[in-house]
Amino acid sequence: MIDQAYVLFGKPKSVSAHLKIVRTGGEVTDYYDIRLEYDGFSAILKCSYLVKNPGPRYSIYGEYGTFHKWGIDPQEELLKAGNLPVGDNWGTEPESEWGTILFEKDGMDFKEKIETVPGDYNIFYNNVYDAIRNGAELLVKPEEALEVLKIIEACVVSNREKRTVIL
Repeated sequence: MIDQAYVLFGKPKSVSAHLKIVRTGGEVTDYYDIRLEYDGFSAILKCSYLVKNPGPRYSIYGEYGTFHKWGIDPQEELLKAGNLPVGDNWGTEPESEWGTILFEKDGMDFKEKIETVPGDYNIFYNNVYDAIRNGAELLVKPEEALEVLKIIEACVVSNREKRTVIL
C-alpha cells in the first residue's frame, strides 16, 4: 500500500506508524495503521489480518465527494486457480468490485460506478526483461523503489520510538 500511495501522491512530509502482531502466536507484523502527511492532506493506510467483514479497500474523501473501492486485484487468485495471464479479460474485475464515487455538483448529489482498470503483471515483468535485454527505460525506477523503502524504514522507526518521523 505504501508504494501505491507513493505513486499517487509522491513522497510524504512525515510518517506516523503503529505496527502490531495481533494473531495469537503470530511472529510477524499483521496489523498496521500508517499516517502519511502531505501538504494539505493525509493518506491513512490500514491493514489487519483479523478483519471479519472488510470495508472498502480504498476510500478517498474530498470537499465535494467520496470515492470507495472494494475488492482486491484479482490476478493473484486467478494465478492460484491455474489461469494463465493471457487474453483480453485478464485482470478484469466484476462490476460488484468497481469503485463508487459520490459527489455534489451544482447542488445535486450524484453516484456513479467507476470501472477498475485491469491489472497486468506482465507489463512490469516484460519491461524488466526489455530493460535488461534491449536497454529500454524502466517503468519503475530504482530511485522510486528506494524512496518507498525509506518510507517503510521510517514506519519502523516511528513505531519503535512512538513518534512522527520527518522525511
